[in-house]
Amino acid sequence: MVLCYAGVAMKFSVILLGAAIGAVAGCGSDSSERLPNAGAAIEKCRDAYAALKSYQGTTESESHIDLEAGSNSFKTKAAIKFVAPDKLRVEGDFMGSGTGTYVMVASGGKAWVSGLPAQKEATTPEMAIAGLTGVSGQSATTIPAILLHTSWGDPFGRMEGAKVTRDAVAGVDCYKLTASDDQGTRILWIDVKTNLLVQLDDDRSLEGVGKGKTRMHTEQRFKEVRINAAIPPDAFAPPSESK
Repeated sequence: MVLCYAGVAMKFSVILLGAAIGAVAGCGSDSSERLPNAGAAIEKCRDAYAALKSYQGTTESESHIDLEAGSNSFKTKAAIKFVAPDKLRVEGDFMGSGTGTYVMVASGGKAWVSGLPAQKEATTPEMAIAGLTGVSGQSATTIPAILLHTSWGDPFGRMEGAKVTRDAVAGVDCYKLTASDDQGTRILWIDVKTNLLVQLDDDRSLEGVGKGKTRMHTEQRFKEVRINAAIPPDAFAPPSESK
């Protein structure tokens, strides 16, 4: 009788062990199955920005340019304020040291820019974003492009077939989207909870810039983000230099 009970107990233990192993394996399988494809992750990200009533945040950008003659590194940042559907203010510093600051305000389909050699009312907000892209090290580009739905600066253009994995940035759980083509690689980190961008890395060949092989690597980090908080209307007054 004792041997019989011992045999039953041993069989029961084996069954429990098998179930535990199966559960662990199942968890691993479910985890990978829960990853969205790139298209779904991008759509959720777009929808999250489109649903915002307001946005405040700082984009920090670090660019490394490799030329045949040598390399340069630049750091810039831009403070961004937005109220739906189309009020935007971007204030930041130019790429390089001691080169001044700029302010761009967009509202009602028009945009004003101050701080550039030619201070003027831009034809469209998209033109203003495009005009600040290079001099701001792209810190004035990515988030404004998403918020105003412009083609210029849209970070999702080449990402539809990206590989999706999980990663963490500064403790934030993210979907990591990686896409490569013959020009380079772009990586997006999207917050799993908010579906907003956390970081963007872009490594690209610059054809026709300088002599020999030229590459530019840019890292953008989207920090100090506050959503749906009140922003005073006067934040979107055109820069005085542009009146």
